[in-house]
Amino acid sequence: MGDWQTQFTVQAGVRPLVGSEPAIQSRLEGRQPVVVTVAAAAEIWTITEAWRAEIPHGCECRLYDIKAVTPHADRTAVDFLCVYGGAVG
Repeated sequence: MGDWQTQFTVQAGVRPLVGSEPAIQSRLEGRQPVVVTVAAAAEIWTITEAWRAEIPHGCECRLYDIKAVTPHADRTAVDFLCVYGGAVG
């Protein structure tokens, strides 16, 4: 695995996953699952689970592993299930 490079920057909504049993278990294991929502654009369709997302958090940026890519039914936006922490993030 080589160095990560920024491919492009877009605005996104970030929503922490809370309340579900898998989300609680992830937090207990030191991982922070979030859903990142991005408006559809040509470059967005190139993103896969092999990518990472750099998301601002306070005064720093954190690298999140992308676990799933889910287009909205009307294809106007895409949701990315991302996780920070644990073995990789």
